[in-house]
Amino acid sequence: MAPPLWESEFRNVLAGYMRRKILKLEHAKQIMDSALKTMEGREILPPSDLVLELVAASDCSAYDCEYVALARHLNIKLVSNDQKILHNFPETAVNLNSFSSSL
Repeated sequence: MAPPLWESEFRNVLAGYMRRKILKLEHAKQIMDSALKTMEGREILPPSDLVLELVAASDCSAYDCEYVALARHLNIKLVSNDQKILHNFPETAVNLNSFSSSL
């Protein structure tokens, strides 16, 4: 599950790989198509009021707070390696290594 902005963020990651010559355009397109298929029906817009409350209570961006808000809205943990999110929202966010070792 992710807020709709995941798409722009994912494209930005692919753009970085393309600029560093790690991915060619055609491969980036294939990866994006695969991601879109995987995320189909899994996008949920988090409540704006909650996003703004989280922004006011932290030094995280509104973009980051969308992920936190969605996790809280769905009553699930947010798996992230973003140190700012982990620091500001320890009750909601868990780092990838901790999450992986708990499986």
